[in-house]
Amino acid sequence: MSEMSINRDLTRCLTERSTCCCVLAGHAPDTNKPIFQFMRLKTPVATEGVVEVARPLQFILVSMTPYEKSAGEAVTIGRMFGTLLVNRAFRQVCEQAVSSSEIYAACKEQLSHWIFQGETIKRRQSSSASEESEIFEELESEEEEMADYESVAFTDQIKSVPGRCFHRLCPPLRDLVFGLIAVVKRYPSDFKDAFVNGNASVAFGSILFVYFVIFSPAITFGTLMTTQVNPAYSVSNSILTSGFTTILYSLLAGQPIAIIGPSGPGFIMEKLIAREAEEMKMDYFVFRAWVLIYAIVMGFVLLSLNLSELAMHAKKSMEELFSAFISGFLIIKAMFSLLRNIPQTLPALEGNITQTVATVWRTAAQYGVDNFIALLMVCFAMTIVKFKTSHLVRRRVRFWVGAMNVPLGMIAMSAINRIFFWAYNIKRLKIPSATQLNYSTWFNIPDFANMTNYGTASGSYVHGRAVILGFIFGFLIFVEIALNSIVPLRGLSKKRSPIVVDHVLCVILFPIMALCLGLPIMSGVPIRTIANMVALAKLESHPAPGKPPKVLYLVETRTNTLIVGILVTLSVFLGDILQYIPVAALLGLFLFLGIFGLKGLHFRKLLTAIFSRRKYWSDWNKLNGMPRPQVMVFTTIWIAELVILYTLLVFGEYESLMVASTAIPFFLVFCGVLRNLILPRWKWLAPYIEKIDPPVAPQIKSKST
Repeated sequence: MSEMSINRDLTRCLTERSTCCCVLAGHAPDTNKPIFQFMRLKTPVATEGVVEVARPLQFILVSMTPYEKSAGEAVTIGRMFGTLLVNRAFRQVCEQAVSSSEIYAACKEQLSHWIFQGETIKRRQSSSASEESEIFEELESEEEEMADYESVAFTDQIKSVPGRCFHRLCPPLRDLVFGLIAVVKRYPSDFKDAFVNGNASVAFGSILFVYFVIFSPAITFGTLMTTQVNPAYSVSNSILTSGFTTILYSLLAGQPIAIIGPSGPGFIMEKLIAREAEEMKMDYFVFRAWVLIYAIVMGFVLLSLNLSELAMHAKKSMEELFSAFISGFLIIKAMFSLLRNIPQTLPALEGNITQTVATVWRTAAQYGVDNFIALLMVCFAMTIVKFKTSHLVRRRVRFWVGAMNVPLGMIAMSAINRIFFWAYNIKRLKIPSATQLNYSTWFNIPDFANMTNYGTASGSYVHGRAVILGFIFGFLIFVEIALNSIVPLRGLSKKRSPIVVDHVLCVILFPIMALCLGLPIMSGVPIRTIANMVALAKLESHPAPGKPPKVLYLVETRTNTLIVGILVTLSVFLGDILQYIPVAALLGLFLFLGIFGLKGLHFRKLLTAIFSRRKYWSDWNKLNGMPRPQVMVFTTIWIAELVILYTLLVFGEYESLMVASTAIPFFLVFCGVLRNLILPRWKWLAPYIEKIDPPVAPQIKSKST
């Protein structure tokens, strides 16, 4: 330390009784970790050459960091503390304090009278349909800001991730053993946390919202399975499957916040299995049983190789790519279901109208009404979301109206259908009333006695097709569950959540149930998982005026989904009510959920940024200081991947091209390999890629020491 010259002009401004403070702040590369020390000398001492005034030294403040990027913050802390010492009341507390808590309380008291002006002013964001899915964004921004401050070795640690992604393959099922131990350790708290710290209102208040998040897709996919896969499926069958699997998943899963259900890629695989069985003149459920047997074998192989935890190395772009893919499936499936049956040409209404001409026109009118009801459902749901994010009426009222979005929409669409379109034979849910339940439709047990009846094909041909489809199906479920289970990690999920346990349930247990009972296959659906995260977010009770409430933590409990699973199962007896719901309203709900999921993507900031002038990039923390070419190239790669996935989804809607959609799980894995192994080796992009696209799992961030 070099001696400082005396500032005589400043010294003349001080009284003889004045004392001084030495503030040492900035970058100290020889230290191992950040240092913040405040020391008070029992007797002030003369320190000529240490400070720039000739007065006794009473306080010493050290605010140093070994990280060059955080040096500015360390200096700011030192300057702020020095400014506080100018205040007489604060200085007297420091002179008399006997513990650090007293100084902390004095700092808090003084800062309560300060008004802060940040370096940049964020523009006020208007309310939108995506606000519910954005409640964790402020937290993510804070984590990104802290990442550089926590460790200078963060970049080097991230670069080593690809090398560590290759787990030791032996002993087999090692991850499963450790995962079961982790679940046992967290299990009691998963139920207790719902009743402590005022969490009961959050846990039980989420039940109604999560119920409709699970129940609505169940009846929609049940209808699609009946009409497009096999008539033996029913809405009751789909409801029971969703209820049973939700109960089991809530009790046994490693990540209980994640929600599973019928998924888009799984539905495409079911259609492909049905087409193959029809071509071979083979019983659908028998052929499906063989496919599921090989899918279970594939799942067991993947589990034995300890591949589950590879998902912990996924990046935000990968997680959001899968979420956007699922949202796109909902939109594409709804659009094809609504528009493909509309007649391309209509006969002229001239002369005597025959019965055939009248039927064609009536059918066209019915499909037109279906599209109108679907569009009306989208508008209604968007209006409810807008109302919930507004400042109208009390927040509690808006919360419950938002939670009732789906049932209110179904009631409204059913009423519109009955009032205005009663003369049209609009398709409605086919579900028996409680007094006419046919329990035989609940399950579709294969004829195991005829498992070797291969129709018109040979046994080797059938098993060859079953092996291919089974391995693809098992791999698809494995990938979907992995990407779905990492979603809560970006939303304050702190407990250890072994994904391997989720894989055991979804690639072993649930396929066995589906094989024996003829139930639909359940898989991971990020949109529903995000909805459960939003419902379980504990918000501050008294936010600052004009600001949305901040997320305090996530209530990690199994209680709400357990109760929801029971309620969904009991809903099979609601046929008297459900049979009035138009199928078009469910397809409109698909459109709404797809749009809602796309609007909630974090990557929309990158899409907005590449079309914005760079001076506005400071509005997005992660883009501040990023070079425009690298951001544009990375965003273009992400969009290209999404377009390819959407193309494969469109292929799945055509019989002749449906086989191409089986490439979906392999392309998802390719996208992960591209992001984790190939792009970091591109020297032009590598220095910026980790800030543009950080890891999803906080464990990757925190292990930096």
